[in-house]
Amino acid sequence: MAQVDGNYVPEFQRSEDGEIPRGTIFSGDGMVNEEVAFLPNAAATENAPRTLQNICRVNPPPLRRRRRRTNAPAMGGYINVLGILEAPPSTPRRAPEKPFHCTDCGKSFSQSSNLIEHQRIHTGERPFTCSECEKSFSRSSTLVEHQRTHTGEKPYTCLECGRGFSRSSTLVEHQRTHTGETPFPCRECGKAFSRTSNLMKHLRTHSGEKPYTCALCGKCFSLSSNLLKHERTHSGEKPFPCSLCGKRFKKKTHLVSHHRVHTGERPYRCEECGKCFSQSSILIEHQRIHTGEKPYKCADCGKGFCVSSNLIKHQRIHTGEKPYTCSVCGKAFRYKPQFTRHQKQVHPVEEEPVATLALHPWAETPPLLQNI
Repeated sequence: MAQVDGNYVPEFQRSEDGEIPRGTIFSGDGMVNEEVAFLPNAAATENAPRTLQNICRVNPPPLRRRRRRTNAPAMGGYINVLGILEAPPSTPRRAPEKPFHCTDCGKSFSQSSNLIEHQRIHTGERPFTCSECEKSFSRSSTLVEHQRTHTGEKPYTCLECGRGFSRSSTLVEHQRTHTGETPFPCRECGKAFSRTSNLMKHLRTHSGEKPYTCALCGKCFSLSSNLLKHERTHSGEKPFPCSLCGKRFKKKTHLVSHHRVHTGERPYRCEECGKCFSQSSILIEHQRIHTGEKPYKCADCGKGFCVSSNLIKHQRIHTGEKPYTCSVCGKAFRYKPQFTRHQKQVHPVEEEPVATLALHPWAETPPLLQNI
């Protein structure tokens, strides 16, 4: 726009109905709010000299808003200096208000119901109880998910493989096994995980944190599952039975290895000599024959061994320990083959005597130690 002697001169643009001053504001109903008054029509001014003072009123009356129909779209907007209709500037969204504050930790919530649920973290309140097992929960939604463990309901189905899940969050995690997505990276080493829980477990390898403590011996663990396995050394619990022979095991991995005794499966193959093994740990020990590695050292004489069980046998030379005792004559033996030979030669009866085995308190009896 231009200014002459302090008087406003509107710039005009063409429209189908006539001339519309630039700067005209379009309302949402397609009407025009004309902020500049038009001059008298040409018939009234045709005899006046065509000077700037006659084209524009020097002292125009106060502007009046008049509304008339135009072809402008039915939306808010304005015409810029190039004559192009533009949308009005968007109003920035306000952050949602969170007027409900936790007096214990200061966390804020937008709804009072969310605050009530949160406060149960501090109070320990669990008002929602399962009628089947009487387990309690702080949220009704968590109870609904839990009840599916009793009913077997799995309403969330993977479209890739058809597997069903009782929780939508578990389905989302499962789908990453198909997509390969690992959205949770470790800031320390860059390793990425498909679940936040796996990332949290991994972070403890960097921090050294061991939050799970055995109540009986005080030993600490970084994973709750490892604590559970350890507690079985105190209780003697063996919750994993073999369906073929009934033998029970403390760890599921031991049961899996044992099953291969029945099936004859040997999935672990040595690349050097082609020999196959039923357990990965036995393959690792075997490979040391080729590499010459002896990572297990005797603290008394420094002798090295490629298998930990051989170190245990060797240490009995220094300690004098003889853990295999004949129940018939009381004679003790350092190694199991010695005891077996004794019972066959000295006590050749129908029911062979049983050896009393006294291992170190920290030693379990995995398949590798059965022939010591």
